[in-house]
Amino acid sequence: MKTILILGATGAIGRGITKAFAGNNNNVIMTARNSERLKK
Repeated sequence: MKTILILGATGAIGRGITKAFAGNNNNVIMTARNSERLKK
């Protein structure tokens, strides 16, 4: 298991990267300028 930090997780590329790593039993830390979009 790895810990992965994703900056800009609510953008198109960031969201795709987040989904790819989250499905592989990793710890994913997401950051974004808009916290409301992170909740979706």
